[in-house]
Amino acid sequence: METLINGAELSAINVLEQALMQLRLSPKITGSEATRSNYYLARTMYRERRAREEIFGCRGVLFGEPAWDMLLDLYVAEAEGKRVSVSSACIAAAVPATTALRWIDSLTRRGFVDRTNDPVDRRRSFLSLSEKGTKAMELFFQARAKL
Repeated sequence: METLINGAELSAINVLEQALMQLRLSPKITGSEATRSNYYLARTMYRERRAREEIFGCRGVLFGEPAWDMLLDLYVAEAEGKRVSVSSACIAAAVPATTALRWIDSLTRRGFVDRTNDPVDRRRSFLSLSEKGTKAMELFFQARAKL
């Protein structure tokens, strides 16, 4: 009899179960119902992307959208009141650091992301969604809700 669940499927199931557990334990997000809904959607979308890579065994190869991954990560971090370092954003993009840095530069030049230097440690910078970036993400979630 053939095994119904192989190792990759079991691994993906574990990733999804962990994501569900973390959603249950997620921080209390304040704001409007739309803000909370957008936060949970962004978080779920980011985790679905990681689970998809796990299932297909192709982290950063087949489904690469590093700019989108960073925007989702920054949106979630903003809602949680967390700061995102450049190195953390590179990890969130699931691509090599040099590729992620090019995307950070592009997002910054286009006005979607702000980059600020750490006043305590000059070697480190933080990223956040700009007003334009936040507005674009909210417009995306509004449009998605209408689909």
